[in-house]
Amino acid sequence: MINENAAEAEGMEGRGFISGTATKNKVTGALLAKAFLPSPVEVKQCLVYTDLAMKMQMIIFDLSSSLWWSSLGEVLIWFPFSFFVFCVDAERMGFIWMFIPHLVRAAVGILIIKKMPTTHEMVANIKIPE
Repeated sequence: MINENAAEAEGMEGRGFISGTATKNKVTGALLAKAFLPSPVEVKQCLVYTDLAMKMQMIIFDLSSSLWWSSLGEVLIWFPFSFFVFCVDAERMGFIWMFIPHLVRAAVGILIIKKMPTTHEMVANIKIPE
């Protein structure tokens, strides 16, 4: 399209419609844009990394969300309710002490969430070759 516009402008040049410098400015502007815009390979590589980052963010969010809610449920809902039932009827709820490892599992889940890297840290570590 730029070449067509340049050819059309060259045809009108002699008739006083357009000057030769305006045609050169159009072509120079197009070449300048090509010089500063990224190449298609670079654009594709950026899109691949963006796609990877978004997928990783969704996976990390799902993992941390399920760990958080299961840990919170075990510590704040399941165990206190079971302990309350144990205090009411200890004869039938003697097996509650076998579920103590669930509290340890909840603590380990929360520890994993706290130590897990954020997606921002992962994206910052991506090396894009120049």
